[in-house]
Amino acid sequence: MGYFSYFKQTRRIRELDRYISQKYGQINSARQRIASLNQQLAVALRQKDVSYDAKEVAKGKINVLKTKIAAEEAKIPPLKAEYNQLVQELAELNTALQTSDDAAQAANEYNVNSNEVRTATISENNNTRIAYYSDIQLQNKTLSQNIVELNSLSATYDAKTIIENNNATKYQFYVTGLMYLYYIALVALLYIIYSKLLITNKYILVAMAILLGAYPFYILTVEQIIYSTLAYTWALMRGEPYVEQ
Repeated sequence: MGYFSYFKQTRRIRELDRYISQKYGQINSARQRIASLNQQLAVALRQKDVSYDAKEVAKGKINVLKTKIAAEEAKIPPLKAEYNQLVQELAELNTALQTSDDAAQAANEYNVNSNEVRTATISENNNTRIAYYSDIQLQNKTLSQNIVELNSLSATYDAKTIIENNNATKYQFYVTGLMYLYYIALVALLYIIYSKLLITNKYILVAMAILLGAYPFYILTVEQIIYSTLAYTWALMRGEPYVEQ
């Protein structure tokens, strides 16, 4: 192996080291994104029992996080394959340089000491990247466990939704039935008043019919106004801050 061959292989080693650093940066970026997803899952788990309305939010987060996690995990195998390929090629070049007498002579001319320092640095960097990859695998396992827990939470809320929907249907049926009974009773009352001539003034009778007929639609608003006024007055009398409901 002559000087030019040695120089060519040395330049290739530097290129491989640069490529490995790039792969390390990509793996580290994936690790940071997975860590961010893990934090989001932790927040979702802390808020899962706040209220029933959190169910829909939890389901949405599950779908989004599944998509993001799948995308991040899909990036790891090709990165690992490229990383291993580069490391293998680098090791072969270093072996070829170390086992060749001509390479040793050329290395003395080119600077053996710098090559040894670079080899040690590359080996240390490789160990660091392997440790980062192990951390990513551990975080992926944690994310998978959190997704299972969120899926269980979603199933619980789905069952609760079915029960609440059934109850809402029953309540709506009761409300409709009571509304019909109210208007039947109102018509009967107005008929008795009109037929018995209990109220002779037709305008008063019409006004009564309108007020009683619209009663179910405005009574809630009237009650809220009365309640707010009383609450405000009570807070004013006691010198306490009034919180509007």
